[in-house]
Amino acid sequence: MEIKNLKFETNIYTTTIKLSKKFLSLFEDMHLEEREENKNNFYKKQFEDTIKEQDICDYISPAITKIVKNNFKLDSWWVQKYAQGDSHMLHTHGAAPNLKSFVLYLKCSKDSSKIVFYQPGFPLLDEQKPHYVTPHKGLLIVFPSYIPHQVLRNKDNERLILSGNIYHG
Repeated sequence: MEIKNLKFETNIYTTTIKLSKKFLSLFEDMHLEEREENKNNFYKKQFEDTIKEQDICDYISPAITKIVKNNFKLDSWWVQKYAQGDSHMLHTHGAAPNLKSFVLYLKCSKDSSKIVFYQPGFPLLDEQKPHYVTPHKGLLIVFPSYIPHQVLRNKDNERLILSGNIYHG
């Protein structure tokens, strides 16, 4: 009897983007609402936020196009600022075909909390160890939107991220 081991792998891509002062200035003074876990504009965008979409696309396009090996459309985006003790609970961004998510670290320090990725099916299926990613300024992470992930308790006051979802291919 032949037994085959079919290993399931999920790819998470990382690269570093050089952040310009002009690009950073789009997000540094944004109005972010106080939420239970962090400050963000996920639920309430203002007019000034929506006019940034083309700037975001133009800036992240070279890296994301190279990762997904195709053109993409920005589906949604938001900014999150973490103070000391802030976190983000375990969640996914959906399971639509050709939907990927991204996180771009605009500001962070060596004390910024890690993002933790789990295999699909977690926490019901817990056979694989989680993958921890340590942030640094300019780090771009692109991953399938169905991947469960969370942000651990933050230890600094500098963590500012741009996050979103894209459709590709």
